[in-house]
Amino acid sequence: MEKIDLKKLGWNDFFQNSFDSIVNNRFSPARVASEHRDGYALFTESGEMRASISGKLRFESRERGDLPAVGDWVAADIFPEEKSAIINAVLSRKSKFSRKIPGERTEEQILAANIDTIFWVTSMNRDLNP
Repeated sequence: MEKIDLKKLGWNDFFQNSFDSIVNNRFSPARVASEHRDGYALFTESGEMRASISGKLRFESRERGDLPAVGDWVAADIFPEEKSAIINAVLSRKSKFSRKIPGERTEEQILAANIDTIFWVTSMNRDLNP
């Protein structure tokens, strides 16, 4: 399994301080690479892993925005031999790119977190719908 340098993915003192505030020392930092219906893909120091969120995190989340989004840094139980992890906490976010969820409800959908630059790409024809 190929090792990943978390500093190259944006790990810095801001996230380290947030991570240090979590009491459990068995957790490891990881970055959410993608979100899927059945879980997440994480970048960890031990390589890329499939992950799910813990029951406690799901229960304590008041809204969708409290759950991990792509780009978030998380505290996770890592199981390198199984290439899997359990996400136990979402670290403080520096930034987020979000919108209202589709439909009637007024709820936030976080599209990406902890990003420095966004490139907005759209068609050059007249089908643009701001």
